Amino acid sequence: MHDTCPRAFGRLEPTRSIGSRRGVLSGVSVRLWPAVVVAAGCMLHVSQALASDAAPLAWFAGTWTCMGHFESNGKPIAARLRFEWNEAAGALVKYHDDRPPNAYHAVELWGADGPNGLTATILDPFGGARRFTSPGWANESLTWTRLADAKPVERFLYVREALDRLRIEWATSRDGSTFKPGDTLLCEREVAG
Repeated sequence: MHDTCPRAFGRLEPTRSIGSRRGVLSGVSVRLWPAVVVAAGCMLHVSQALASDAAPLAWFAGTWTCMGHFESNGKPIAARLRFEWNEAAGALVKYHDDRPPNAYHAVELWGADGPNGLTATILDPFGGARRFTSPGWANESLTWTRLADAKPVERFLYVREALDRLRIEWATSRDGSTFKPGDTLLCEREVAG
């Protein structure tokens, strides 16, 4: 239906108005009503399709305790991640808070981007707003990649190691092909209670 929705609008042309100036139908074409109905159906279908495309992201929902290290010097990292799945929007909100002495804090929004796969926006005080894309889950891995000048320059790899265990690897690239590991986190989902 993604493809048929836009084609349906090309055949509809407004003709005459019905109703009075004060009425609800004022200025709305009799022949335009089918377009309104089709548009509403298309928007509902597309929003449902996008929400279902993003639904596998709901696996992350919950709070995670993470321990890891910086690849360059081996210094430890501890963080708390909180993922909230929004069913109505078909989106996942992630809050990333490093524990002291580290100071990284970010808010991320993940969701579907139609035929382009998945999209994420990361907001943090170090990099500002950055947009990442992903083709989706490949086996037990989800890779987010940021492009600059059409070359990959940053990526996050999320690996489902078990039902409640997650590994996150962050890496950067200067040439668009060779990635240098930045840090790794091993996360355990906190038990609600």
